[in-house]
Amino acid sequence: MVQVGMRELKENIGAFVLKLKQGESIILKYRGKPLGVVRSLYKKGKMAHATELAFKKLEQQNLISSGSGRIDSGMQPVKAIGKSVSLLVIESRE
Repeated sequence: MVQVGMRELKENIGAFVLKLKQGESIILKYRGKPLGVVRSLYKKGKMAHATELAFKKLEQQNLISSGSGRIDSGMQPVKAIGKSVSLLVIESRE
């Protein structure tokens, strides 16, 4: 199990995400003291059995649903009226 401080985590988040993907857990420290544990949902690239069961239970209770991976073709794009959001952001920064 890897131990990491907040600053190191912020500076190297990508490396710690890779560790999680590999199934490692990370002890998060705040001011040198353990704050919590971040555990991976995966074990060596595959979802851990307990996690998979938990997701199935939530799905059976209709609290979550597993997506098809496709966007529903019945959805229509929303037509905006007025200025675009990006233009409004640019104007607010000036």
